[in-house]
Amino acid sequence: MGAGIKNLDPHVGEVTFAPGDRFLLCSDGVIDGLWDRHLDELVRENPALHPSESTAQRIVREAVEKSGRDNATALVIEIHPASPGSTPSPSHL
Repeated sequence: MGAGIKNLDPHVGEVTFAPGDRFLLCSDGVIDGLWDRHLDELVRENPALHPSESTAQRIVREAVEKSGRDNATALVIEIHPASPGSTPSPSHL
């Protein structure tokens, strides 16, 4: 992280979320290969349509196919409803 830059100034904060929300954390190799609109479509797509690949795997594969100039890493976090009887957790990241 930082590509040799010694002083990083990360942006830190919190966001609210609800069951059904999805978050995409990814490297610049993903952003370099795919347009924001296409990323939005991939994250919103029903995972059952592609049972052999996770959403993150599809995003990385497509980014590499489109650009492939940089490392591509993706993590998709999906918020699920709490199970009955489970302890509620804070609804922010």
